[in-house]
Amino acid sequence: MTHPLLELRAVHAFYGDVECLHGVDLTVADGEVVVVLGANGAGKTTLLRSICQLVRTKGQILFDGAPIGANTYDIVRRGVSMVPQGRGTLVDLTVEDNIRAGGYIRRDKDVESDLGYWYEVFPPLAQRRSTLAGSLSGGEQQMLAIARALMSKPKLLLLDEPSLGLAPIVVRQLFDVLARVCAERAVAMVVVEQNAALALGMAQRGYVLEAGAIAVTGEANTLRDDENVRRAYLGY
Repeated sequence: MTHPLLELRAVHAFYGDVECLHGVDLTVADGEVVVVLGANGAGKTTLLRSICQLVRTKGQILFDGAPIGANTYDIVRRGVSMVPQGRGTLVDLTVEDNIRAGGYIRRDKDVESDLGYWYEVFPPLAQRRSTLAGSLSGGEQQMLAIARALMSKPKLLLLDEPSLGLAPIVVRQLFDVLARVCAERAVAMVVVEQNAALALGMAQRGYVLEAGAIAVTGEANTLRDDENVRRAYLGY
């Protein structure tokens, strides 16, 4: 019997003594795109931080059938990468140095070819490879953050609000690229996103968080077409 790539079993998360996730169950299969939706403060970012062990957790988090690990470095080495909210651009480094930094754990010989692949996927980055990252537009910085995260060749990519602060046309282009990457690189994704309609259009399944607990889960098409779910949780 095959196991999910990622599995959360009754996961609770804490900031100090404050419990922010309350017994969350979630699964992600190999190559699957799962979207996590919910209002501000519902616990979406905390969910991603829990997977990376950036907050204190209780319960089981399994990756590829085994406990995910106790520290972020080991989790990255096992094949998990994250694009945080705010992008985390290394503003005093060039575009190319930012992307190369994402592959710091790699010891294989494919780094150069992967660098070329991301320049092909994100042409604006190729044009500005020697530019300091801090001078990029918001959309270019998000492209850079995604390329950097994927340079570690993860099995699972976590994205926290990738559309935040971006123009609608840039958001659509970005989601088109994410769909392409998922198909070409067989990367599973967990996408936390406020733009519910766009995210559900790319995902296979979705979870809706409410006050730190799973309120609704289902196939992406089902959630997108359910009028009650849309009105109550998705805001469109």
